[in-house]
Amino acid sequence: MDSGKGRRYGGHLALVGIAVAILLAGRTIFANGVTAVENAKADTAVAAPSNDENSSAAENLSATNILTNAIPIVQDDSLAPAPNPYTYQPKLPEHNFQTYTVKRGDTPGRIAAQFGIQPETLLGGNPFLSEVSNALQTGTELTILPIDGLVHDVAPGDTLEGIAQRYGVSEEEIIAYGPNNLEFPYRLQPGTQIMVPGAVREVFVWKPPTLSQVRGSSFEGRGVQPVIQGTGTFIWPIVSRNFTQKFWYAHRAIDVASPMGSPV
Repeated sequence: MDSGKGRRYGGHLALVGIAVAILLAGRTIFANGVTAVENAKADTAVAAPSNDENSSAAENLSATNILTNAIPIVQDDSLAPAPNPYTYQPKLPEHNFQTYTVKRGDTPGRIAAQFGIQPETLLGGNPFLSEVSNALQTGTELTILPIDGLVHDVAPGDTLEGIAQRYGVSEEEIIAYGPNNLEFPYRLQPGTQIMVPGAVREVFVWKPPTLSQVRGSSFEGRGVQPVIQGTGTFIWPIVSRNFTQKFWYAHRAIDVASPMGSPV
């Protein structure tokens, strides 16, 4: 009987001992956990900046943003026109001039009358006629203009206003001539030709030199007369009265034809 009670009491004591051991172990673990949490809070407190440090950092960041905003950003997201490689190209004149080959017996007046233009217009389309006195020969090819006027060869730097002033005509007259194909802003293309209606080409007119009486420096040379000196009188040079060309703007004389060998 006594031995049974002893065993029961021994079992109870063992259970109490185990409970005490568990309680002590839990208290130690709890204490260690509190210590770890406190240490973590302390580390966080050390790592976290103070209020003064936060305000200073904010001010520095704000100043940096102001400086950054003041710098222009080279970036344009706006729509840009597509590149166009084609520049303004004016229309070119579209002339359709006739040509005429000089025949035996032709004169400027006869040729002009045949096409309903003035003799001066032959010079307007054929400037070489005023440069060489004998250029109107049999077989010569002439450009016949459709109206009275002249053809101007456009050179670099030429303007519509300058050409009009040069020939004494209005710009409107040049623009109004359809085949010139002039459209605003009326830019001229070098190397082309434009018709100048109503204009007359300037011609070279030879004038004899003016000679006065020459006085010598010595007695022998005193009173020497010039060799070339007109008398002011006129006589008909030949018997023929066959006019091949009369006096006109580009021909300040008359041409009289006669068989070869006729006396003068």
